[in-house]
Amino acid sequence: MQYSIQRRFLVGIGGFGIALAALTIGAVACTEETAGESIEFDTGVTGASSTGGSVTRFVNARDWSVELTSAKVAIGPAYFYSSAPQATWVDKLLGVRVAHACPAHAQYDRGTVLGEILQQYVIDLTSGEVTSTGISAGEAGVCQMFEVHLHPPGDVPAGSPGAEFSDLHGSTAWIAGTATKDGEVIEFEGGMTVPDEGTMRIVESIPADVNLADSADRSGRAIVEVYLDQWLANVDFASLPESSNGAARVFDPDSQAYSAWLTGIRSRYAYGLSWRN
Repeated sequence: MQYSIQRRFLVGIGGFGIALAALTIGAVACTEETAGESIEFDTGVTGASSTGGSVTRFVNARDWSVELTSAKVAIGPAYFYSSAPQATWVDKLLGVRVAHACPAHAQYDRGTVLGEILQQYVIDLTSGEVTSTGISAGEAGVCQMFEVHLHPPGDVPAGSPGAEFSDLHGSTAWIAGTATKDGEVIEFEGGMTVPDEGTMRIVESIPADVNLADSADRSGRAIVEVYLDQWLANVDFASLPESSNGAARVFDPDSQAYSAWLTGIRSRYAYGLSWRN
């Protein structure tokens, strides 16, 4: 009897040790970083589609056929990190595609800062062009995660000419276009300023897999992609209040459309990173 109790105790301790070792290895794997050589590379931002389709024409999850005539946003700063996204292991554990905040989030090890965009730029997301956001100094390595900041114009030193910020009408982002469903056509326009609460203005832990290298060694630049279809994925345009004079409906903060756009613009799945020539 005594032997049986001792054996169960030792087996329990052994199992705990194995679990502890696994957790330790996992922690090391998440925080391990390799120092790279100093590099400089060009950066840019552009509008894109998460499906590879049209940037300005798409059907959202509410079955609205959306056609954007204008979409501009002030982006910056942005930071590129060597560590894997925080939500990756949580997603795998729970089997869901959502980011989960936790008390340890602020202490999460993002690894080495491989590059950065330090100023704020106005990006025309429907132009089909890549807007240059300057040269980044950093370290060579694989960027597995990045973050973008969505502050109101003027809160961050400007990289774009001052006149370009007027197109945002005082907001962080401004969009306009039409949405069609079951024969109903709704013209819309409006701005979005993310609330200044906690880290809401920082879209964190965006997955990436881009090898960053010095421009002298590899042609191209790191491009942040803004997926407009993900911005408006769950917007019900019928919730926008009707205009009394037949003008475009405006994104009212009390509408479902505004709340859904706020969720979309802050989603880490609304952004991507690529290396393009």
